[in-house]
Amino acid sequence: MPARILAQATFAALVLSMECQGADLVFNGNLRFVSKTFLHLRLTDGRVIDAKLPKKGPLAADAIAAQYNLADQVQIACKKVSGDLDPSVDYVHSLELTQIRFLRAPTPDEVTQVNTSLNWKFGENLLKPSSVAAAPKSPASAAPREFEQIRTINLEYVSKLPSFIADELAVRMRKPKGSDKWTNRDTIESEISFKGGDASREKDPPQREAL
Repeated sequence: MPARILAQATFAALVLSMECQGADLVFNGNLRFVSKTFLHLRLTDGRVIDAKLPKKGPLAADAIAAQYNLADQVQIACKKVSGDLDPSVDYVHSLELTQIRFLRAPTPDEVTQVNTSLNWKFGENLLKPSSVAAAPKSPASAAPREFEQIRTINLEYVSKLPSFIADELAVRMRKPKGSDKWTNRDTIESEISFKGGDASREKDPPQREAL
């Protein structure tokens, strides 16, 4: 049996054994978010483990926030619980934290990944920012040489366009409070002149409708 298949089979058997024995599930990852009622752990593959926190004791939110920082690499153990609704986030937790252990400080890349994953996360994060600086952003890659050639051709094309004049009409609408109908508020007419790559606009005063 190939080593990879054997390793997968061993892991599956271990998980099955833990579930049958009622053993806690163990995860290693970076601390991502801690609220008053739950903890998020980010795994190396980007998945997030959500675990309910007890209200008191060393595993309560305040105790964890006092001891750990954002993106710290930790190991947590969780037990399965029967869908417990968290009113603060209107979310059902299926795991509850039973243990947490510090492994090491995060790397700059891990700090960057955790911060990036929090861009869409709302609510107060009780974790303090990591003392480890995030990885510097990669410098923007230079535009390919072909882009400059395209730019030159486009600018030359625009410079040879014939001059012309166009009329522009803008209508602003409004919906009075308590009404479901839109009415014309005012109309702005403009005359735009193009000469080569330059444009100029002559604007007439708004023609306001009665409100």
